[in-house]
Amino acid sequence: MFSKKLMMILLLLGALVILVLLGVSYQLSSKIKTELQTTLNDYVATMVRDYASSDKPFSVKFEPFVCRGISSYQCVSKHIGLIDTATHQEVFGVSDLALNIDDIGTSSIRISAKSPKLIFEGLDALATQSGNKELMGIYEVFKPNAFSCNQNNEVIDKYAGEIVSHNQCAFVAKDMQYDYGFDIKIKSAKFADKTILNAIISYYSKLGFPEKLSQEIDDFDFGVDKVYFSLASNTLKNVLYPIFESDYKSRNQDLKIPFDDKIYEQALGDTKGLIGFGLAMTGLLGGPYQEALVGFVDGMGMMAMGEASKVSVSLLPKQTPAPYFKIPPEMILNLDKPGSQQRMLAKIFNHYDLIVDTTLNTNK
Repeated sequence: MFSKKLMMILLLLGALVILVLLGVSYQLSSKIKTELQTTLNDYVATMVRDYASSDKPFSVKFEPFVCRGISSYQCVSKHIGLIDTATHQEVFGVSDLALNIDDIGTSSIRISAKSPKLIFEGLDALATQSGNKELMGIYEVFKPNAFSCNQNNEVIDKYAGEIVSHNQCAFVAKDMQYDYGFDIKIKSAKFADKTILNAIISYYSKLGFPEKLSQEIDDFDFGVDKVYFSLASNTLKNVLYPIFESDYKSRNQDLKIPFDDKIYEQALGDTKGLIGFGLAMTGLLGGPYQEALVGFVDGMGMMAMGEASKVSVSLLPKQTPAPYFKIPPEMILNLDKPGSQQRMLAKIFNHYDLIVDTTLNTNK
């Protein structure tokens, strides 16, 4: 259930980044700001209505976007939140979300989004309820509190209806930064001989609505040229060390052995073991990505020891350029089902390599 909710959070957050596309499917005019604001708010209101039922895991609430600008445009919402339908608690919130249209052309468009404050009330409550001070401390270290994203879309073949999209996001946490991104291409006869806006609005308008997306998914071919994720920190040891030390002292009050680097390393080893157990439970260990996943966990361990400043993992196609593929409608509707996940992983295993890279800390 938690993995399903997390998956939905990521999907909806991704949808927010490109929502602004829905408001610019018309020629620029003196009324663009008002039209953009109205269209954007209407779209989010549609999402609110679509998720306003007890059978959905989330409902959506939002403060209306307010847009400004003349040649470039910015639309800001004071708050957008995902509400757990069962508990009525806000699981995830984005404050002061700013969507920017920085560059508009007939064949390309650049969009950016950022928020200075991310709120995780649901996860905060789970961490607190655990009663584990070490877990709560580690959670606070890794919990992101702000983000910025950039997306560039470009028509590369208007006759074939082929579009490429480059996406980059950075999430800032306490003494840590997450970066993820993906380069994808989408091809459809519906895109042929259309401007970038008219071509992709029909696709992006379905994002966040699985039922609607599944109805037209057969009309699209997809290709993934790269997916990557990285963690970077030069001070992770300085942050984690006192957390492990405090936990050690609370559990060993009668021992006279002081906490030191050796005990810290042992504690990290135990944590890596738990992460490995979690990966094994997902079924990823024992498969073709086992070596890369173990390398990623080892890289995180090196960061925690102050020996590395960054660890990244990339999913790259075995064949370049990456071949196009279809997404079956039933996979969209059953993404949370183990069977669909296994079929999806099997396709990824067959066509993509997982590469890990660890950057050593030059300051050590």
